[in-house]
Amino acid sequence: MTRRRPLRTTLLIMLGISLWGGFHTWGAVRTGSDWSDLKGLVIAACVALFLGFWSLMLVIRRWRLSTAAERRAATPETTTPAVMTKGE
Repeated sequence: MTRRRPLRTTLLIMLGISLWGGFHTWGAVRTGSDWSDLKGLVIAACVALFLGFWSLMLVIRRWRLSTAAERRAATPETTTPAVMTKGE
């Protein structure tokens, strides 16, 4: 049996990372330097790429687990009994 992390916990972590990235993006833009808009864009893009990659890996993992479960369910049990009685 496979154990998977609950969806709610993962979504809360992703929300926290999004808020953290938004806070840092806002801080980079508010500095008022020459490159502040570009800095904010780079931070936002990095956070978005990280969350997108993580989401893609979770989708692939879910697909692989479901495919493996389908294969196990489709494969007939061909094991012999561990104990055989005299009459069998």
